[in-house]
Amino acid sequence: MAVAIRPTAIEEPIAAAASSFLSSRVVIKVPAGLPLVRTDPTLLERALANLLANADRHSPPAEPIVVDAQLVANRIHVRVVDRGPGIPEDRREAVFQPFQHLDDVASQGIGLGLAITRGFVDAVGGTLGLDDTPGGGLTATITLPLAEIDDGALGAGACEDASL
Repeated sequence: MAVAIRPTAIEEPIAAAASSFLSSRVVIKVPAGLPLVRTDPTLLERALANLLANADRHSPPAEPIVVDAQLVANRIHVRVVDRGPGIPEDRREAVFQPFQHLDDVASQGIGLGLAITRGFVDAVGGTLGLDDTPGGGLTATITLPLAEIDDGALGAGACEDASL
């Protein structure tokens, strides 16, 4: 699969992931005026869709799933925040390995979702981390570099292609 890195408004892959997601409980909170990020919007959309699916599967049905974005130290942080049972701190790295499951009844599939998601995020030059949600739940944070459009290193409309 080719990776097409380009300057991207973060709202685009967030909105696309949320719109392809059938749950109406996804709440998007993205402030206006965030700088462009350097990413492949298609891979980022897939990563976000995987995180939303996990949040939906593990959260109580009446609880919203929040997707927000903010500028932190010259990087954009995109968070998917749920109110599910969370993941014990000592298992957080393990769930990024293929075929890993927590031992709960809500586990479905073969345990590739978070491994694939981390692979997508790594491919676009970002990082993916998991933390507790204050009050209960899990917060998945994707951190992405800003697009370098001022110095011409990666101008608007420019692409860097690579293969996965």
